[in-house]
Amino acid sequence: MKKWGNPFKRNYLMLVKILFLLLTVIVIMMLLPRERRYKYDYKPGKPWVYSDLIAPFDFAILKPEEDVALERNRILDHKKFYFQQDTTLAIENGLLDLKTNFSAIQKIIGKHANYYFRRWSIIYVKIMQHGIIERIPELEQQSDDFTVMVMSGMIARERSMNDFYTISSASKQIDEMLDPKNEMDMRFGKRLLEESLKQNIIFDKDLTEKMLDQQLSMVSTTSGAIQTGEIIITRGELVTEEKALILDSFKKSFLELFGSTSNTTRIFWGQLIIVLLSITALTFYLYFFNKPVFRNNQQLMMILSIIMLMQIIVSITYYLFGNQYLYIIPYCLAVVLITVFFDARTALFVHIVVLINTSIIMVNGFEFLFVQTAAGIVAAFALRKLHKRAQMFSMITMVFLAYVLVDLGLTFIEENDIFSALDTIIFYGISAGLLVFCYPLIFLFEKIFGTITDISLIEISDTNSLLLRELSVKAPGTFQHSNQVANLAEEAAYIINANPLLVRAGAWYHDIGKIENPLYFIENQTSDINMHEDFSPEESAEIIINHVINGIELARKHFIPEPIIDFIRTHHGTRKTGYFFKLMQQQNPGQKIDVSAFTYHGPIPFSKETALVMMADSVEAASRSLPQKTEESIATLVENIIDGQMKDNQFDKADITMNDITNIKKIFKKLLMNIYHVRISY
Repeated sequence: MKKWGNPFKRNYLMLVKILFLLLTVIVIMMLLPRERRYKYDYKPGKPWVYSDLIAPFDFAILKPEEDVALERNRILDHKKFYFQQDTTLAIENGLLDLKTNFSAIQKIIGKHANYYFRRWSIIYVKIMQHGIIERIPELEQQSDDFTVMVMSGMIARERSMNDFYTISSASKQIDEMLDPKNEMDMRFGKRLLEESLKQNIIFDKDLTEKMLDQQLSMVSTTSGAIQTGEIIITRGELVTEEKALILDSFKKSFLELFGSTSNTTRIFWGQLIIVLLSITALTFYLYFFNKPVFRNNQQLMMILSIIMLMQIIVSITYYLFGNQYLYIIPYCLAVVLITVFFDARTALFVHIVVLINTSIIMVNGFEFLFVQTAAGIVAAFALRKLHKRAQMFSMITMVFLAYVLVDLGLTFIEENDIFSALDTIIFYGISAGLLVFCYPLIFLFEKIFGTITDISLIEISDTNSLLLRELSVKAPGTFQHSNQVANLAEEAAYIINANPLLVRAGAWYHDIGKIENPLYFIENQTSDINMHEDFSPEESAEIIINHVINGIELARKHFIPEPIIDFIRTHHGTRKTGYFFKLMQQQNPGQKIDVSAFTYHGPIPFSKETALVMMADSVEAASRSLPQKTEESIATLVENIIDGQMKDNQFDKADITMNDITNIKKIFKKLLMNIYHVRISY
């Protein structure tokens, strides 16, 4: 009985769907890396599971990183320090200093001044010619026989450090070369010579670093080569350490040749085809097998948002930590969210879409798809009816066991070595554990998209909640009426494949607005006094109609979700307050009456659940006024009320069939007879 509405609205809604589907494709394409995927996954100690690998191009065999690092460390440990030897210029400058200082004491020495100057100059030249080396921090801990490279012009000679003086040892040598009994030597010569000493074996930092870099650059990172057409490894052959080294070298060369930006255009088109196919397949699935979701743009956006969220998580992990850490992502997150909000079948289809888009960047796409699909199936069936939060933890355990069993199965097929599966099992354990983040995500999606889960419905339906407790105290008759409506509607919901928890919650709150004026409704009146006697029919109708508006305001004030408020809006649809309308006609015969003053504002029910609560509400309320509650009177009542609602076009927008309505009538008749203890005639 559902109608699509006017063509403009239908086309607008379809345009929104198309735009959001295109947005999903664009977001996924923007997040996917434009790198050529290396299709081989291998580990040392495991057999090669692919076909024979023949070299398609020449490539060098790389040395193990440990060996290269060892050679480099050996060079660093035996680093050569380079010094520049300056004899001539340093001696000349030193002699000038010596002469300058000597001139200050020349008069004191007297007639022997020239003798002492020549003598001290000879000593100075001998010491400087021997060489005074510059001491640097790097050599402080070295022994005296440590060798350094001394440059004399363009020639480098290896010399021991003890071949040269230091300032300290040169000073001691001066003491030995001077006459300790000579007053002039001791009084002036020692001081003048020490003041003139200069380091003339100077450390050359730039040359030292240059020569070190040159030595390091000469460290070879390769140890042979593979020629084009040469067999690298055959199927079933064990991947030894040596073979792993060759395979690593081939992988690096392959990615350097084909993983560059020059291939991004072709990679882009390949990825676009895969992403378009996956999103198109999802669209067709929803259109042909889950039309209520396809027609509801809000629900469709929610599904596509979950797909984009998973792609964002995958891309962030890939860019930050690399390909191998993609296994710790909780891919079953999408399954849990879709199952909780929709159904297991849709969840599995969405899960497959996420896995297909992720497998584009996975090394071993087949194994990844197989393992994650198995885990997704387990997650979906474990949460088909999520009524208790403990189910989430049991689901996490079952998903982890599925990971373990499937991974062990693949391990046995490949190599029969159970211990080699431990590393991936740890990753899968982390992945399963991260599913605990479903709790905040479920709450977040409930708030963003205005949807509601079964757990929330159970919590909302708790009669100890603040609003329902207030209803039971202020309007006890309405509370009992709502309870009976909930029982009727819930039982019928099972028969017509509606959501029984949603129906029950909606039934509890549909008349919540009667809290505002409880005594104006007959079920709450405990005396013979009729509160409407002092009002005109229009005023009474307004009070009755306003319980819908009051209910909406009260529910929003208490943060009741919109899907529950929908039951408050629709449980009377656009029907009339029949009693007061007829009373108005009786009091004003022949006059034209404003029908709108006696008509509920709607809207009419737009789902099985809201239609079901409208039927149950009317039938339960009317059954209370039956003078005689017999099988025949109850059956007639149910038929007349529901048929009357159909004639008033109250179910035109609800996806409910005539077969559903027939089954609902049967359930209502049966339950009402049980409630009123009517004996069935045999």
